[in-house]
Amino acid sequence: MNILICKQGLFGGTDKLLDRLYEWAQDYYEIDLFDSNNLEQIQKKEYDLAICPSSQLGDIYYLCNRGGKVKRVLVWIMGMGAFSDSYYNSSAQSIMDRLLRMVYKEEARKTLLWLINNNAIVFTDTVGIYNSLKSSSLNYDPKIESNIVPIAISVPKENQWKKVKHTQKKVIKISWIGRVSSDFKEIPIRHLIKDLDEWNADNRFEIKLTVVGDGDARDRIKKEASNVQYEVEFIDNIAYAELGSYIEKDVDLLVAMGTSALDGAKIGCPTVIITPVKPTDPERVDYRWIFESKGFSLGEYPNVDIETNQVRNKLDTIMNRYFSDDLLSDTCYEYTKSFSIDKVFSELMNRELPSFIDGEMVKHLKKYYYLKKCKKIIKCLLKQ
Repeated sequence: MNILICKQGLFGGTDKLLDRLYEWAQDYYEIDLFDSNNLEQIQKKEYDLAICPSSQLGDIYYLCNRGGKVKRVLVWIMGMGAFSDSYYNSSAQSIMDRLLRMVYKEEARKTLLWLINNNAIVFTDTVGIYNSLKSSSLNYDPKIESNIVPIAISVPKENQWKKVKHTQKKVIKISWIGRVSSDFKEIPIRHLIKDLDEWNADNRFEIKLTVVGDGDARDRIKKEASNVQYEVEFIDNIAYAELGSYIEKDVDLLVAMGTSALDGAKIGCPTVIITPVKPTDPERVDYRWIFESKGFSLGEYPNVDIETNQVRNKLDTIMNRYFSDDLLSDTCYEYTKSFSIDKVFSELMNRELPSFIDGEMVKHLKKYYYLKKCKKIIKCLLKQ
């Protein structure tokens, strides 16, 4: 089977995941990898299947319009609002953004329906399903959860965590790893800092929180941290190649969201998911152990994603279990095996193939191609 992977050509988790798929699939398939920056190099050949994020649907039309052929397409949605975001900005209020939203919201809805009805779309988690359906005014259907293909990561063959009894520790080292940005991470980090201070109000334990990451909210977070009774350290960045070693040596409890949570749990570090909160949402922040996640979710908006029915706890509950459950490390590690590269990519490629691209889908691909060209022209005009 000839396969084409179309990636974004951007630095980020989406392209990293598609690069991993490409490396894995070369042993089993004839496969090509292209991105928006080198479309001219796409060969005029026939592909049985193209795999891409929704942001690259136009690449399929581009290829076919240049003499190539793609029989089927499989869209992989990676992120909470990734599908709708590839068509329009749901929150922007400029005249141009509102106009694009009016014009393309119905087109996005029709494309999503075609993809679902033709087995041509998968999601990394239940949150991606929920938000994609919601943005298109479609009802959430648990049956679509069979379309989940989670993020794929390299999981060690054994739990690498060095277990040390809590009573032997002089300091409990807790860490946040991830961006320190105002989009949806600032509020959770601020709450974590305050919640830890309240939990340890009587100074029963000596704790240290290390915030690893940089971003536009860093100064405000530092100001928040200056008001607590325990030590808070800030580290701008740790190279990914060194992250596992840092977690293993210097972290007793990891609090994170997204793939950062997997980076800790896969080596056996007790790992807690903290929920993201946008500045426009009520400040409700919840916690749960990573293995309590439903539908492979690694973080969702607690005030929005109600129907995903995630476990929601306060920090007190988390810390009580941290001290009472000696199996936390093993349970976190075992959970990440569901994300292992061989398991995930085998499930992806062994799925029933999508339906053939028909005339209706060709129209959707064409419209998306010209939508992206239109967006690019508008951006250029606005800069002048």
